Amino acid sequence: MSEVTVRDGVLQLAGRPSLLLAGDYPYYRDEPRCWPGKLAAIRAAGLTTVSFYVPWRHHELDGRFVFDGPGSRDLTGFLGAVADAGLFALAKPGPHVHAELPLGGLPDRLGPDQDPRLRPARGPGGAPLRSHGRALPSLSDPAFAAEVDRWLAAAGDALKQWRFPNGPLVAVQAGNEGLYGETALALDEYDPDRELGPDLARFADALGLDVPAFANLSPPAPGRYAAWRARGLPGHPHYGFTNWAGDTATDDGALDRYLLAATRARGPNLEENWSLGWAYPGWCNPATPIFNGLLGLACGATGLTVYTACATGIGEPHLVVPGVEAPYGADAPIGTDATPGPAFAALRVLTHFLAAEGAALATATGTGPVAGVDLIDARRGPFHFLFNRSPEPRRVCSGPFTVRLAGYGVAVLRADGGRLLSAYCKGVDERGGRHAPVEIEVAGSRLTTAGPCDLALVHRAGRPEIRHTGDPADEVSFA
Repeated sequence: MSEVTVRDGVLQLAGRPSLLLAGDYPYYRDEPRCWPGKLAAIRAAGLTTVSFYVPWRHHELDGRFVFDGPGSRDLTGFLGAVADAGLFALAKPGPHVHAELPLGGLPDRLGPDQDPRLRPARGPGGAPLRSHGRALPSLSDPAFAAEVDRWLAAAGDALKQWRFPNGPLVAVQAGNEGLYGETALALDEYDPDRELGPDLARFADALGLDVPAFANLSPPAPGRYAAWRARGLPGHPHYGFTNWAGDTATDDGALDRYLLAATRARGPNLEENWSLGWAYPGWCNPATPIFNGLLGLACGATGLTVYTACATGIGEPHLVVPGVEAPYGADAPIGTDATPGPAFAALRVLTHFLAAEGAALATATGTGPVAGVDLIDARRGPFHFLFNRSPEPRRVCSGPFTVRLAGYGVAVLRADGGRLLSAYCKGVDERGGRHAPVEIEVAGSRLTTAGPCDLALVHRAGRPEIRHTGDPADEVSFA
């Protein structure tokens, strides 16, 4: 029996529940000399797992698969560095990974524009489905399907020796948002003879690995909610979701789409954008992914992933698409030189809270959030979530708590018998919401700060530990 399993969407390591706390690192865009420093920084950020795509086009060289070099093709060396850094690994070998790569990471030889014998996948209106202007092959073409099986078997063989507990690999992702991102689309907007569940199960099985496999399903495109739900869910691999819906604090449509994805089934958020400002400028600010990520946990998500955790170069010419420039992930919490970026401190406070409360959060049950016009209130097991969707600070009385929330602020609270056991509060909003000092009261406890900051309180061995982003001289009072 595998030492790592999934139960009710929760990753179980040697029988113990674990909240997935991952940071994505596109190792293939960096030189190997950069790997140890970046991985050490991921661990210093409080993340426990590194996720990474394994691009097919990068690891196919002169007609053969290469996983031991040269350069950044050394997947074996990268996994060794992951193990040395004390991190877990979640590998994502596609076959199509998107990731701002030509043909989404497929080799050029498999593009129908280059080889007309290959059948193109069909998108809206029956036109060929394209990636950066280039037609993508259909999995209904037996020649392409055979190539996919061959690639995934080879990738699985390369990963096999690194399986937990003898190595860092605890899970894989099958496909990426389906095969070509079609999980955001209605049934009539993608190859009509393809079924999501069997295709994803085929990818997972072709890897031949006895570690859990997750899907990574998108929120619906605007206005196609019923058609999106009609696509159905795979039973295998396990449910996971991604968020490219937008800023749920300020955009009602983004909130609707995100809630649909986060509440559809239990599983981790496998991609929350922290670094790609071209997708939406607000994502450059940690307030946006923190609000989104904690909203996912309030909905029952069993993990979150920082995409990308590290800024990198753009990589070799075969990895470059027009319009994508270096550094890739410019606003990531960890810079190109492995030093902390502007979002690092906010991330470290968040992970201080999640590291202590992760297992309880992952297994907590609840009914999901109650969304008001500008306040979201959610209960999940012993945890109380409050989300302010107004740019103005506000004082909220909910349950036993009285809390001052910053504009677009978030609080996650846990108490027992009137004693505050743990708390996370985002008191600084980098998007324009008004800041506010932290103030939390529950019958027998009061936690306050002299100035605005992000703050996390946890108890270890019965003693309080507090981390915050404010000036070290700022007064923090807890009694």
